Amino acid sequence: MIKIPVEWLEECDSTSRILKEQTIKSQFTEPKVLAARIQTAGTGRLGETWQSLSGNLHFSMALPPSCVPEDVRDVMPFAAALVVACWLRRVAGVGVCLKWPNDILLDGKKIAGILCEGSFQGAEFKGMVIGVGINLGQTPVLPDGQSYAVGSLKNLTGQTLDPRMAAESLAADFAEFVQNKSASNRKSILADWSALAIANGHLWEKKSDDNQRQDSKIYYRGLGVTAEAHLRLQPCNLAPTHGNLVAAAPSAEIEVTSATHEFGWTGQNLFQKNVRFMVADVGNSQTKIAVIENSSDGPIRVLGKILQFENEMSLKEFVKEQASVGTPPLVHAISVNSTRFNNFRGACATIGLDVRDVTKIAVRAIKSLYDLKALGVDRLALLEAVHYLQIQTGATSPVMAVSLGTATTIDHVDSSGKHLGGYILAGIQTSLDALSERGAGLPKALNPSETCERQGSWPTTTLQAMERGTIDATASFLSSERQRLADHCRLPVEKVSMVLTGGFSNLVKKCLITHANPMLSQQISADESMTLLGVGILVVNGR
Repeated sequence: MIKIPVEWLEECDSTSRILKEQTIKSQFTEPKVLAARIQTAGTGRLGETWQSLSGNLHFSMALPPSCVPEDVRDVMPFAAALVVACWLRRVAGVGVCLKWPNDILLDGKKIAGILCEGSFQGAEFKGMVIGVGINLGQTPVLPDGQSYAVGSLKNLTGQTLDPRMAAESLAADFAEFVQNKSASNRKSILADWSALAIANGHLWEKKSDDNQRQDSKIYYRGLGVTAEAHLRLQPCNLAPTHGNLVAAAPSAEIEVTSATHEFGWTGQNLFQKNVRFMVADVGNSQTKIAVIENSSDGPIRVLGKILQFENEMSLKEFVKEQASVGTPPLVHAISVNSTRFNNFRGACATIGLDVRDVTKIAVRAIKSLYDLKALGVDRLALLEAVHYLQIQTGATSPVMAVSLGTATTIDHVDSSGKHLGGYILAGIQTSLDALSERGAGLPKALNPSETCERQGSWPTTTLQAMERGTIDATASFLSSERQRLADHCRLPVEKVSMVLTGGFSNLVKKCLITHANPMLSQQISADESMTLLGVGILVVNGR
């Protein structure tokens, strides 16, 4: 097993500069790594400054010519990004994604950059130096004129890694990569890179278009990479015109060949203070659409207005309003009902609105936290939203994530973020409809709202009895499960949070609070946007 020794410096001007100088002056046959706590002159692409803050990782590796065959030199930036991304997934359990050619993003924010430079003496190739900068503990403050989103592992996940230990660990992963000859297999490098990259179908736009009128902006659909490692983009001409969205026939695709390209992914705010995009949850009985904002200096959040999709006219007005503030004409949607999803996509197509199906991805890449195959995409989105808010608030309590829709889904998460399992019950409206249908002469309970308010000890009318019986039964089960989760985690029940979402969340919250003592009710929240937030999180993780 190759072991790449790591030379550690407390401070230097640039780890890459030092290694480049060494590769020119001497022959070396084995990889070497230099890492530093602080760099005073760290460099990025095109000579830009890479802010090298204490607490972050500043790491450079020199590879001899034997480790970099000529036919893979141009894809070494992809190979290096792949190694770093897989390392972050392994040690931090986060599902980072890759943006062409080698930016590493988490929650739509750049947390690592890579610069690969070949060393030549005349025409003779002397080796390659790979510079890696990872924001582990601190988030750089970008100078004026650079407004893309940046983050750090600490501020996005709450985790911290010691830079020196991180350097040793990352060097070991690079050693394994080199020894397994993975670096000499061009096809494998590009295939593995693509598996972690921003998915095909996402929209891109030009920096030069940023100040153009929204009705003249052209979007580009990502089509993946070529065998030459070029980025494939296809103009799709989705733009609002006179209040309508027009989808022109796709133009011939273009290939982006230089890392100095001016195309930005719309899921990351490369050229704007805040990026907005639309998300949808196409359920069995309701479709909700909202706008997500991904800020360069704040958390991902759902903007206030949520559309309960009813018809094409309501959708058209919603999209028209969003187009006026620069929201791309694309909806990222999840669904557990293929028929309703296809109907929704058809309605969107009539006004030129493009719909992208968001598939399941492991945002939290530690396999032990949840079984991705066992979860529906709606439950996954809710769990990711709950986890994200825990990071933002610093909460460490166990959580019950409950969605009250056509079905009632209940998922238990312990203090470490591990998904313990849960239940799926018939939804409140589903139960009421079943009662009405099966019982001859029973009233139709379509909107249990006012009649479920408590008036005396017991309900009197048949309708009240049906509604309150169904709602109270759901609330009672949730209360008992909350106690069971507390017992499992060996904590007082008031330490267990309960997050409710879905159409009946406020109703059930009211019922739970009626039963609970004040200490228990403080940890119950109802938020109809939680699943939509989760969809946004899946989107900005890029796949």
